[in-house]
Amino acid sequence: MLGLVREVAGSLGGAGIAEGRFTASAAAVVGGAGEVTVVPAGLEADFLAPLDISLLPVGQEILERLRLLGLDMIGEVACISLGDLISQFGAQGKRLWQLCNGIDEPPLLPRPRVEFLEQQMQLEAPVAGVEVLVACGRQLLSRLSTPLRGRAVRELSIRAELESGGRTWEKRVVFREAISDNDRLAFVLKSVLNASTPPRPVVAMSLRLASLAAESGKQLSFDDRSRVRRQIEEAIRQLKTRYGFSPIYRCVDVEPWSAIPEDRQILVESDA
Repeated sequence: MLGLVREVAGSLGGAGIAEGRFTASAAAVVGGAGEVTVVPAGLEADFLAPLDISLLPVGQEILERLRLLGLDMIGEVACISLGDLISQFGAQGKRLWQLCNGIDEPPLLPRPRVEFLEQQMQLEAPVAGVEVLVACGRQLLSRLSTPLRGRAVRELSIRAELESGGRTWEKRVVFREAISDNDRLAFVLKSVLNASTPPRPVVAMSLRLASLAAESGKQLSFDDRSRVRRQIEEAIRQLKTRYGFSPIYRCVDVEPWSAIPEDRQILVESDA
């Protein structure tokens, strides 16, 4: 395996074998180039204890706060109680406590497959008029309608290659709700091009539909609460599509009986 890494990357790295991802990655770093370090099951905490906290997969802010508290080794962090770490670092405190104690429960998952549909068009002559660009965009949407049939999209990207210099112009739109209707997609396309026209004549144009989802109907309700809840969930999905994570958090009771306010609740990422 190390030989293959050397052949592909041009350098010889180390390898680590353990029950959890973090312990295995730490073992690979500690072992050094060309070495295979094996951490037996049940000895993860003992192996990690003397290592520097810089190996922890956390943000720089957390590492700085740990050092301000005089905690430089992973074993020193492991000695702190779970409640104290949660009170200091919120939801990340639990994950920090688990890693430092050799607990790495999340399984290794493959990178999710990003599915998208794309069509492009080469123009015979440079085009500058918005109406012509809209017509080209509609033609591209028409080509995409067959593979899109039965599905909806949350993201539309318009990309144009500009005349001279090989420069490109691109606009990305994330919808508030998934769209499956071709006319609505054409309306969004026209609105984007009217609001922001490419600065130079266009010699090629492409459309990309991403974040594909199954087409679904809407169930109407007389209950305002249900309608508001659906709108909130749809807004969270839109934000997660745009940023890659949900910036919305919700409070979860942990120890509501605790005398320390910080121990009663933690913030957890909200995912609709």
